[in-house]
Amino acid sequence: RWANENFGFGASLTVPFGSEVKWPEDWARRFDLISAQVRVLRLSAFGGYTFGDFSVAVGPFVDFGTLELHRAIDFIEAEGKTEIETHARGFGALAAVFWRATPELAVGLSYQSRSTLALSGYADFTVPPELRGRAGDGEVSAKMTMPDRLTLGASYAIGEGLDVYADLELLLWSTMDELR
Repeated sequence: RWANENFGFGASLTVPFGSEVKWPEDWARRFDLISAQVRVLRLSAFGGYTFGDFSVAVGPFVDFGTLELHRAIDFIEAEGKTEIETHARGFGALAAVFWRATPELAVGLSYQSRSTLALSGYADFTVPPELRGRAGDGEVSAKMTMPDRLTLGASYAIGEGLDVYADLELLLWSTMDELR
């Protein structure tokens, strides 16, 4: 990052979204799911300007996402499995406002837009030899829209070296009802 009295520029690398669930290979619902993992790595750049007690910052970001799914396949007298691995890039923007209300109180508001990940990858099927023609390996695709994110934060200096911080964050997960 670089900054002077009124201007600042910088970049960050974060993991805004990530989750994993894993079940034993022999659990009862293995035909629905054995494991799922989603990871999003965000690279963002920003520029900011300070005027008086206010600061603003804006910039673009790029998301690098992966989605992996593993499940068993029920062939009645035998079992197989599928492993799906996908990846994508999505783009968005961020904006933030900071206000130094008093020497003790500071308030900030930030917004990060949604990004759409057009996932593409490969599905690998493992099936019994006699059923090889029923489930062929191949390319797969799906769309996943990461949510808008709105955050309000504040800090208050109680005394020398003692500050209290609070934030409230809203993630608009209505961007994702299902993944096909």
